[in-house]
Amino acid sequence: MERSIDQKNAQVIFKNQPKLSEDEVDKKRNELRLALVPHIVQFVSTDKIFKGNEMTLEFSEQGISSLVCFIEVSSEKFVLKIPLNATVPVGSEALFLKTWEAAGVSTPHIFKEGTFGTSSYLLIQYIDAPTVAKSLKNNENKEDAYFEAGKIFRTMHKPEATGFGRVVDGRGEYSTFTEWINSADMEKREKYIEDHHLLGEEHGSLSQAKDILIKFVGDQTKSSYLHFDYSAGHLFATEPFTVFDPYPMFNHRYIDLGRTLVNYISQSGKYPQELLGGYAEEEAVDEKVLHAAIFINIMYKIPYQHQKGRMEVVDNFQNYLLQHKF
Repeated sequence: MERSIDQKNAQVIFKNQPKLSEDEVDKKRNELRLALVPHIVQFVSTDKIFKGNEMTLEFSEQGISSLVCFIEVSSEKFVLKIPLNATVPVGSEALFLKTWEAAGVSTPHIFKEGTFGTSSYLLIQYIDAPTVAKSLKNNENKEDAYFEAGKIFRTMHKPEATGFGRVVDGRGEYSTFTEWINSADMEKREKYIEDHHLLGEEHGSLSQAKDILIKFVGDQTKSSYLHFDYSAGHLFATEPFTVFDPYPMFNHRYIDLGRTLVNYISQSGKYPQELLGGYAEEEAVDEKVLHAAIFINIMYKIPYQHQKGRMEVVDNFQNYLLQHKF
């Protein structure tokens, strides 16, 4: 149902309201979604890009980690994105998108960035194209699309960063990979898995996976810019594909590759081999290290999926590890 607000002669028409999750685990995000609406009204009513114009606002019903609002004014359309996760620092998404653009990757243009209280926002270009995931549903050339997505992913990992973990003052919060993988956050996830008996010896050895990765990465302080949620659903089907909606993190690129493959494993119990083929076109991938990265990413994701009651996802994770145990 449309709702109209007249604030200082700017006509703001809401086509809907933010979609709220019914799960208790998302309660804080729901509260933040609703609290941000007045900030959005104030922004579009006073910013020089929109001031004095009639505009239509529509909230996306997809995604849980950000509040996304489509703004249509005159003949133009914009996207206002506000991360809801407190671990996403102000300005980090803009930094990552600009870094990838400089490396030759297509990303949405950023018009403006700022804050609503303690929440950061991005006003970015609206891309009038479906996602690659949607375009592939009735497309026979899936293999080519996944291969191209893999090549783009490898390019995204070429720029160098410093440190590991979430972004703090332009670098990773941990100096070394070992500090990140043994951090309190990772230990908390391990404990949840142990307490709820989600993974056992039959699925593989967590300590061995950690040792493999620590040995492979070593003591280096250099890392990569991670998307940490890369998939065909976060690529627009433009020419070339346009990357969007990262969850910014600095880490070793194998962690990001493992995360992406785990995203697919969560849905179907397997991942598209063509994506891995495109990623490995320039340089072969170490299968043992990749499996360790997949294991760590399953450990990272499985507590939340279990809390949400998504037992099919939990089963997919468990079955994959049973079938591919080293």
